[in-house]
Amino acid sequence: MKFVGNFGITLTLVAAGVIFTGCGKKATVALQLANTTALMMQTQDVGLQSATPNPESYVEPASLKMKFIAAYLSEDIDPVTQNNTGDTQMFWLNSECNENISDCNADALTTFFDFTNPAEANTALNSQGRAISLGTYKYVRLEFCKYGATGNVKVTGNHTDASEVTVTYGGCGETSAEMVPPLELKADETVKILLSYDLTDGINVQDGDSVGTSTNCALDTNPATDKTVCIGSINFNPSVVR
Repeated sequence: MKFVGNFGITLTLVAAGVIFTGCGKKATVALQLANTTALMMQTQDVGLQSATPNPESYVEPASLKMKFIAAYLSEDIDPVTQNNTGDTQMFWLNSECNENISDCNADALTTFFDFTNPAEANTALNSQGRAISLGTYKYVRLEFCKYGATGNVKVTGNHTDASEVTVTYGGCGETSAEMVPPLELKADETVKILLSYDLTDGINVQDGDSVGTSTNCALDTNPATDKTVCIGSINFNPSVVR
């Protein structure tokens, strides 16, 4: 299954760096969430499979809410393990973590960030700014959970009378596509990182109860719908604006 283009809502994370020229040459980076209009994703080799007992379709969700732990800039990643390499700087941390990133997991968090309601999300995202080291960074890394998670996403499909369901997204650490050219933080400049996303496998909606043992799926129990809603992978694509 392959999708091209942007998925309905484009997530934009704006990292605004205000550089201090004093000792240590630190950059203060703030996080902002915004949404812009984008084209509905086009699908290839998918189809509705209407001849099967449980026909499925890939849809743009009416809402997408996720637990969100932290955001980082990473100098590079290991091509085999996908682990961060070189300098890695955290520039946003969920306030519920109480400044303890090591022991902060999604299951202990209560707040869901509504990616389709930036005004609400930005109240928390803009509440802090962090001093990070100047340098050259190729990737943005977002942390949605540690050591696994349970019920860290709430999603509403776009089918008639859809209700919100809770599912588990297993992608705890998501690394963006490589920034080309890399982001080089310099003294006395302000930059914005625009990070759009697409749902590679989309939001999958099927007729009836086909959840089985899948933790990334849940049954919409609204009597008028009786549909299974599943979440697929999320890909992030950054660009830098100066």
